[in-house]
Amino acid sequence: MKIYIKNIGGLVGEHSFELREGVNEVVAPNAAGKTSFVKALLALLDPSNPNVKSDEILNLDSAEGYIKLLVNGEEYYRIFKREGGRVVEVVSKPLANDERFSWLLLDQFTGVLIPRILAGEEDVTNFVDIVFGLNKLRKVLEEKKSREEELQVKRKHLLEKSRDLARYIQERGEVERKLREKEEELQKVEVEKVKVKEEIEKTIKELRERIGALNGKYSSYLRELEEVDERVKDLESRISALSRQVEEFYRRYPDPKAKLESIDRDIEDIRRTVRKHEERLAEMNKTYPLVIDAIESKLQYCPLCGRSVEEPEKFWEQRKDKLSEAVKDIKNRVDELRDRELRLLNEKGEIESEWARIRDIEGVEIPSLKRRLELEISRRNLLEKSIKEIENEMKVLSNRIEELELRMPEEERKRIEKYSVVSGEVKALREYLEGIHRRILALGDVGRELEEVERELANVIREYSELERRLYDLRRDIVVEFRKIANEVIKRIGFAWFKSISLDEHEGKYLIKVVRILPSGREERQNLRQLSTSERITVATVLILTAYKLGITREYSPDKILIIADEAMLAFDPERFENIVRELKEYGRYIVVTKLVEPARVPKLTVQHRQ
Repeated sequence: MKIYIKNIGGLVGEHSFELREGVNEVVAPNAAGKTSFVKALLALLDPSNPNVKSDEILNLDSAEGYIKLLVNGEEYYRIFKREGGRVVEVVSKPLANDERFSWLLLDQFTGVLIPRILAGEEDVTNFVDIVFGLNKLRKVLEEKKSREEELQVKRKHLLEKSRDLARYIQERGEVERKLREKEEELQKVEVEKVKVKEEIEKTIKELRERIGALNGKYSSYLRELEEVDERVKDLESRISALSRQVEEFYRRYPDPKAKLESIDRDIEDIRRTVRKHEERLAEMNKTYPLVIDAIESKLQYCPLCGRSVEEPEKFWEQRKDKLSEAVKDIKNRVDELRDRELRLLNEKGEIESEWARIRDIEGVEIPSLKRRLELEISRRNLLEKSIKEIENEMKVLSNRIEELELRMPEEERKRIEKYSVVSGEVKALREYLEGIHRRILALGDVGRELEEVERELANVIREYSELERRLYDLRRDIVVEFRKIANEVIKRIGFAWFKSISLDEHEGKYLIKVVRILPSGREERQNLRQLSTSERITVATVLILTAYKLGITREYSPDKILIIADEAMLAFDPERFENIVRELKEYGRYIVVTKLVEPARVPKLTVQHRQ
């Protein structure tokens, strides 16, 4: 593996270095390019890292520069150029694009975790979430939940259609039964009927058949008109109810997007204020040990400004009380701000959920119901027109029959009348049955589509449950496995005064827990702020190594992992420095470690190799 650097940070001009398997010590005096070398490598591994911005990584006096890395015949690069007073990235192919390669960073300045541990922060939830993929798992859970809600809405629409289908199927059975009864009745009438020889009798029969058919159709149309009227009223009622929901929502939130953006701004303001308070707390936490030392030593002057102090014990006790009260006040403010942030997040979630429902009503449900309403109104108008036409035609036919009946014998007229009526009813039932068949065919795909939605919905619910269980098991296993592996790492790197380093899960957060063996042999849990700088870096190092052992090395083979250790390693004595380097070799194929040396030994930056 070779790296080529030109005009990056303090490395002015063109430089090339070789990284071999095993340990690569980047040795140099102070301000000789060690951090620039690490940042160049980090810029290829993590382009989005805020410590390797383009306008900051290019040397201030240079117009152009680049970083190139050759790995197994594959070249990765980022090329920069200064144009118009700003730095632009001309072309790039960072190592981050190669998903087969992972990396591990131990550095108190360009890293993420070590600065938090140095500041005494015990909350390492974000680090654990990222390393173990808990955040990705939660995102998948949210996507599954969203899909479940979409399928539930679709299922509701299909169930409405399926109810219409079931009603038509039931009605078809009833009509088929009536048709069979009428056909049997017609057969009996045919046996009894007499042949009418006169043309007048034939004409009357035809007219009555026509009236019978029209009457059956007329009754069918009236029944259908009643059903259409009921459906129109139902649709209008549903549209009105949904419209009121939409109006009520927009009455409360005239501009939901602006409302959500306002909430986001309030949340960001709260988080910005919290960060400022936390920075203030960090400053106070640094001051607190000085005040304690001053109390214990009864210091008669201020260690910061040198001003003499009268009545040291009273003065420093008052300073400690004021500092404690200020810390307590800021913490109370932070708690209040976090409570407000939680309320805003809940309000935002409720608005987003309700807005999604309103958009579904506006974009899907109301337009769908209006289309159905238009079809039903159109059908009602057509039915009313057809009923009027049938009434007029039946009136004309009845008048004609009355004229003919005056010349037809009474007995013959009754037989023909009965046959005509039954025959007309049979014909009307057959036509009505055909109409039902057409409606059933139009809804024929509802059952299949509903079955597919039900199946997918069941799968989504099952997958969501499995993912929830997986998340629960993973969160539980992380704590157990972390304690076991962390204690093994502590022993190997030689920090015997640490009894254990573990994770405590509390209300969804992961807190680092350190138990120390005191000189008396007593074991006691210690706050991170009670530890020295090197001890805090040790805790962070153990945390990173253990987490990556559990999270990254299970996914990537050791020959695919690059480990970079910069300023964090300066906190250790030579023996423990070597112990940690030996431990790092268990995690990756390439180990890059910076090391400070005297100018007389190594005057410029050099990469030294050892297995």
